[in-house]
Amino acid sequence: MKSMLCQFKKVQTKPLPHILKVMNISEKKLFELFEMWINQGNITPVHPVFKELKKRRDAEIKRKRQEKQELELLKYKELRQRKYSNKQIAKEMHYPYDKLNSFLKKWYNTLRRQGLSNEAIAKELNASKNELTPIILAYEERQRMHEEMRRRRIAENKRYAKTHLKRIREDLKGPSEYFIFDTEAVQCPDELIEIAVIDCKGTTVYNSLVKPSHKINWRISSLTGITNQMVMDKPSIHQVMRDLHDLIAGKTLMSWGIDYDSVLLRKSIDSTGIDLNCKFCCAQKIHMGLVEDINQIALQRAADCDMQNHRALDDCKLVLDVLRKDIEMIDNKSAGFKQRTPAESNGGNTIFIPRSEPLAATP
Repeated sequence: MKSMLCQFKKVQTKPLPHILKVMNISEKKLFELFEMWINQGNITPVHPVFKELKKRRDAEIKRKRQEKQELELLKYKELRQRKYSNKQIAKEMHYPYDKLNSFLKKWYNTLRRQGLSNEAIAKELNASKNELTPIILAYEERQRMHEEMRRRRIAENKRYAKTHLKRIREDLKGPSEYFIFDTEAVQCPDELIEIAVIDCKGTTVYNSLVKPSHKINWRISSLTGITNQMVMDKPSIHQVMRDLHDLIAGKTLMSWGIDYDSVLLRKSIDSTGIDLNCKFCCAQKIHMGLVEDINQIALQRAADCDMQNHRALDDCKLVLDVLRKDIEMIDNKSAGFKQRTPAESNGGNTIFIPRSEPLAATP
C-alpha cells in the first residue's frame, strides 16, 4: 500500500480521470485507499482529490437511494390498489409492521415539500384520513418550530446588520476603522497565495500575491488564474504579515463568509508570530440581515453579477458594492425591494468559472 501512496503523490495534482488511469484503479478503490491513508495520517481529509471523490460518491449514493425510494412507492401503491391490509403490505415490502408508519411519514414529508395538498397526498398514497392525521399534526408542529427558529435567526441577523452598518456609515465620513479583505489560498496545507485589503471608500490599502512554501496545483490555478510562475518572486507570508501589521493592526476586518478567510489569516498569525490584533466581521451576515434570509448567499448572487473572478481584490470590490447597495436599500426604505424567500435562496452555492487566461497580478 505504501507503493500506491507514493504513486498517488506523484500524480495528485493531475485531474481525477488521469489519476485513475495512471494508478489503474476504480473510483471506489481509490476512495477506500483514501480512507485508509487518512486513518493512518498520511493524507488530510480536506485533500482536493478526496473531496472530489466524496462529492461524486455522495451524488451516486443519493441517486441510488432516490431510485430505491421511487420503486418502494410504486410497489406500495400497487399493493394498496389490490386492497392489501397494512400487515400484508408490510410483509410484501419486507417492512416491520410497526415501521410502516415511518414509510408513510417519509413520503408525506416528501410530497408536501413538492407542494401537494393533504387531499392530493392521501389520494397519491391511497391512505385513509385516520392514517394520515397524526402524521399531518407532527409535520405541522415541525414546521411551526422551524418557522420560529427562522424568525429568531432573522432577528439576530438584523441586529448584527444594524450594528455594523451604523459603524460603516461613520467610516464613509471619517477615518477608516472597517476594512474589507479577501484571500486566495492553496490547500493541503492551507496557505495564502494572495491577499487584498480595501477601505469602505474603495481605496486599495494592500494587494499582493504571496509566495507559498507548497506548489499551486492545477485546480487552484484554474479557479483563480494564479500560477506558480506568478508567485515565484513575490513576498513571503512573513513580509506580508509585517506589511499588514503596519497598515491595519487593531482594525475590524470584513469578508464575505468570514469563517474561511479569518481562519486563514489566524493561521498566518500563528505561523509568523505577528499578531494583527484585529476584530472580524461578516459582510455576508450583514446582507442576510437586510434581505431577511437565513440561508447563506453567494457573493456573485448578492452582487447580481454573472461571474466571480476569484481574485482577492476583485472580490473585495464586489463585497463593497454589496455593502453600498445595502446602505442604499436602507436609505430608500427598501423601495422596490423584494424580500428573498427560502425557495429563492441558493443555499450558499457559488458557480466557479475557470479563467481561460490568468489576470495580471498587482504587487
